[in-house]
Amino acid sequence: MAAPRPLRAVALAALLAACGAPSDTGSSGGDPADTSGSAEGIIFKGPMAEGGRVSVQPLSGDLQPVGEPVDVEVADDGGSYAVELDHQGLVRISAEGEAFNEAWGDRRDGELVELVAYGEVGERTSLHVNLLTHLIAPALEDRLLAGVPFTLAQDELLAELYDALPYEGRPEPGARGPELNPFGEGFAQAWLFGFSGVVAEASRGYGPPGSESSEGFDLPALLDELSEGFAADGALPLEAYEVLRLAEPAFNPDLAMLGLQRLIDESELDAQVPDLHRFLDTDLDGLLNADDNCRYAPNPDQALAPEGPHGAACDTRLSSISATDLWGCGVLAAGSAAGPAGGVVCWEVRGAETGGSPPLPDVFPAAQRAPWGEESPFAGADAPVFTAVAVASRGEAAPWVCAALDGGGAVCWDAEAPGAPRPLPDLSAPLLLSAERVCGAASAGAGVACAARSGGEAPGFIGEALDFAVVGDDHLCVVDAAGALRCQDGTGADVGLPAWAGSGVAAVGGNTAGGEPFACAVLASDGSVRCVDLDPASGLAAPPPAPAGSGYADVSVGLGTACAWTEAGALGCGRFAPDAPEVLAGEAVACPEWSPPPDRAWKISMGGCYACGVDGAGFGACWPDDWSRARGEGEPIGG
Repeated sequence: MAAPRPLRAVALAALLAACGAPSDTGSSGGDPADTSGSAEGIIFKGPMAEGGRVSVQPLSGDLQPVGEPVDVEVADDGGSYAVELDHQGLVRISAEGEAFNEAWGDRRDGELVELVAYGEVGERTSLHVNLLTHLIAPALEDRLLAGVPFTLAQDELLAELYDALPYEGRPEPGARGPELNPFGEGFAQAWLFGFSGVVAEASRGYGPPGSESSEGFDLPALLDELSEGFAADGALPLEAYEVLRLAEPAFNPDLAMLGLQRLIDESELDAQVPDLHRFLDTDLDGLLNADDNCRYAPNPDQALAPEGPHGAACDTRLSSISATDLWGCGVLAAGSAAGPAGGVVCWEVRGAETGGSPPLPDVFPAAQRAPWGEESPFAGADAPVFTAVAVASRGEAAPWVCAALDGGGAVCWDAEAPGAPRPLPDLSAPLLLSAERVCGAASAGAGVACAARSGGEAPGFIGEALDFAVVGDDHLCVVDAAGALRCQDGTGADVGLPAWAGSGVAAVGGNTAGGEPFACAVLASDGSVRCVDLDPASGLAAPPPAPAGSGYADVSVGLGTACAWTEAGALGCGRFAPDAPEVLAGEAVACPEWSPPPDRAWKISMGGCYACGVDGAGFGACWPDDWSRARGEGEPIGG
């Protein structure tokens, strides 16, 4: 066995399929009969792409080549191949091509996979080539040369491989040979898909000493380590065993299943994605994900949260939420593995790994990030207890985050200017941010207090305010005690408004994305929504369409979307779609296709096109939530 190489990063990628086995399972592996045979199956690590090369070499009983190899191509993106042979008996199949990478959730151009299998071909044989056939191939060759019949040797080695893997106590696939198909709803399919994904994840950053790669997938190096070590003594090298074990919690099953489903849909394959949660124990707490009430937080006791069917360890309900198109942040309502009650958690709204989801019990948390360093007041076990949070950013730049302290006052942390956090004792919940200022309820007396991100003062509002919104970069809109909507610019000067704003306004929301001062208000008379551009000369000339209907209690506004919700949490949204009329060219922002928002949601916060809110169960929810989004979103229509 080669000396074990140091194993490095673990993360995500790969697939698998059936165990190659002949239809004539009792063959002794002797010299082939002089009759025609055929083999068909799937090359799966995940499925090899159409055009991959498959070579089938007929063999004698002592594994010597019999005639020339027969070469074919993979027939489709499901990895299918078929070959006709003037031969029955032992064969060696090798396949090379691009394959679906589970850790990546897609194929990667130029990333070649090579797999090998020994098989026994009869008149008509199902013979799949996959990770299992590849890992046992060197050991299988040794046993065949020692005279052990093929089927017996294969079954023995598969049983030994299962024992060598870090899955003690986990059910084995329960099927072999032709029964193992890579697509389907059975446990065997989930086992194979899951194991392949874990191996792919383990191969991320795997390489020789001195390698600095953390994103390159070196699958050949890992497979060589595994197969050579297993052939040497029937066990895996200690380092390889450990890297497989640690790869499981790093592997994102949601991404793998979503990506494979997209491949199936785009290739119009008649195939079903296996449910990886039937095989994986992502948090390594001894319970398979399908049976675990916290899939991604260890909780062998399975203690339940006070509300809902999820476990206490993953009780990630939110009491406050805020979002831009890039970042979302929330305040945890209960203590869990995500943090203490009153702690702030953040996520990347467009994070590909999870679709920009807030922390949820059943969604892999790969895309969660903290837009701050260790010195932040939001980091560490000794962080204060917060009651509300707001986040804002300038385009793609690092965000700034402000949170209201339990007991009054607020604190802000600017990721663009690391250093001491900035206390704001005059501001309390609720808090609203733009890229330039923060506003909140005045800690002393009625009204709205504001502060500039730069550290200077900013005009607020003196007097009772029923509701308020930060709009654009530096506008402030307030619903005063008489129900009139009043808006002012960055200097504190009043902004002219339509006649409907003079009375009977119940709530107001404002867009801050791109600095465009679009405001929308809910009318008290019928709960309908009206929208207005506070500075038509500043840039885009059209706020998003107001949500249709009536009965709304509050509203949130983005560049291309506005959403309103009723007291019961029913949603209505208006948005500019990519196929909007050309007269709007350059005056509106196209948003990506929408996946359905939650059935009910409150406290909605919005960036340009993306919205986050608290759903009916109290968890954060963001939409659109398709991880593979269309390119060009957020671009001006026709621009």
